[in-house]
Amino acid sequence: ATLISSSLLGCNDTASLSIRINDIYRIWLPNTFSPNDNGVNDQLLIRGQGIKSLEMKIYDRWGSLIFKTNNMNEAWNGKNKDGKEYPNGQYILVLKVHDVLGEFHHEKGVIQIIR
Repeated sequence: ATLISSSLLGCNDTASLSIRINDIYRIWLPNTFSPNDNGVNDQLLIRGQGIKSLEMKIYDRWGSLIFKTNNMNEAWNGKNKDGKEYPNGQYILVLKVHDVLGEFHHEKGVIQIIR
């Protein structure tokens, strides 16, 4: 990118900077899923590219940890460990992602369950 500026007195100056855009890391965070066993959007699964590893945590509205995984292919089905469904509502998603270049990314979002 090049910036050219001029003063009111007619003095000109130029500054240049090379910008590298790293398009290796991408992540797709859904904001809603419907775990009603109809075969459509029944699980919350994080997808992306350039991901070496991730840690996904989901909290309820009181701040209690209700789901945690370090497996990129493990989805949350909206149920607790005993198979009981969590109610419709909002849940907090926290991700810690390690990309293939060795950088860490922290992502947060709100997930809505709609049955």
